[in-house]
Amino acid sequence: MTIIEHGRHQTSYPEWTDFCSIGPDALMGRWLRTFWQPIYVAADLPVAYPKPIKMLDQQFTLYRGRSGDPHAVGFRCAHRRTQLSPGWVEGENIRCIFHGWMYDPEGQCVDQPAEPEPFHAEIRIPAFPVEEYLGLIFVYLGDGPPPPLQRFPDVEAPFMAVDTKYRETSFYNHLALDRAHVNFTHFHRAPEARGRPTVPDAEETEWGMNYVYEADSKTDKVTYFGMPNVTAEMNFTRPGRRAETQLRWRVPIDDETHRDFTVRGFPSEAEYESWHQSRGTTQQEHNEKARELARLILAGELRIEDVTRMEKGNLVGNTEDNVTQVGMMPNSERRLEHLGQGDKPLIFRNGIFERELRALSEGRELKPWYRPERLEFDNVSKFLGHTS
Repeated sequence: MTIIEHGRHQTSYPEWTDFCSIGPDALMGRWLRTFWQPIYVAADLPVAYPKPIKMLDQQFTLYRGRSGDPHAVGFRCAHRRTQLSPGWVEGENIRCIFHGWMYDPEGQCVDQPAEPEPFHAEIRIPAFPVEEYLGLIFVYLGDGPPPPLQRFPDVEAPFMAVDTKYRETSFYNHLALDRAHVNFTHFHRAPEARGRPTVPDAEETEWGMNYVYEADSKTDKVTYFGMPNVTAEMNFTRPGRRAETQLRWRVPIDDETHRDFTVRGFPSEAEYESWHQSRGTTQQEHNEKARELARLILAGELRIEDVTRMEKGNLVGNTEDNVTQVGMMPNSERRLEHLGQGDKPLIFRNGIFERELRALSEGRELKPWYRPERLEFDNVSKFLGHTS
């Protein structure tokens, strides 16, 4: 049971309704660890430049060997428990900066320079399966052999953009599947164009769930949710021409923070260049500026209205999303929210979460989520009732 405190009162809830606790002993944390998770943008990891990483409330060391292959091993040296990332990469191995103990990519100690009678064969630190794909580095933190890494051939485009954002809020708050917020969070400057949001129905699929809706008068959007923390969004300009595919993982760092990894695939160089030029700054600078603006707004030192759309790219939209998500309740208060009909996709998804986490808690078999080779509808406009 999970105990939530509200003022002087304590309320107990079944553990399988706790979606925000992601440590290795929590049900959601155990479930997330049965899937490959992205942990780093591949282009940001140079050869022989180890990085300290924290994901899923777990610390480890990520580095590229001299071959260019990525490896993930434990966070600390087994000798005096010092942090391993300041050390050196030699071949495919990593050597601790303190006393020179060296480990191979499997975590096996292979050298102890100060030991006249080495006992390195008895020393091993954790090591984790790693794969590089779609411009991201994925790691598997679960027990036993990992499943095959899911492939996304419909996103494997000649022109891709890879991005990561840091959010100071639970990954659950960013997994909202929330169509209704768009009319208010992002149309607050134009109430005459806001209208009333249409909330689509969702259906369970072999990969997770999906829903389709009209994004605006010219664009349709398909959103697929892949269990447990992936979304694939496809924008179609009528009559059904795909303009962009966006694939996103929200990966917890701990219970209260997460990283958003995004891969965008473009069908042509022209559409890629158009997107890239609209940013005006590097993606990292763009994200950091949006996060700082959101901090000022939440502190009452700035208003969203003060952030003008004269800025290039989606800075305003990114800032607005930071404000709403970082401004949401801490995990301990999630039970106080009141969901309604406008939250149908979220309620539907939470029901699947509860079902799977309860099965995990009771030792029953989990649903084997299968990602089909292609997600795209043959004719989205026809599906929505438009004429081509």
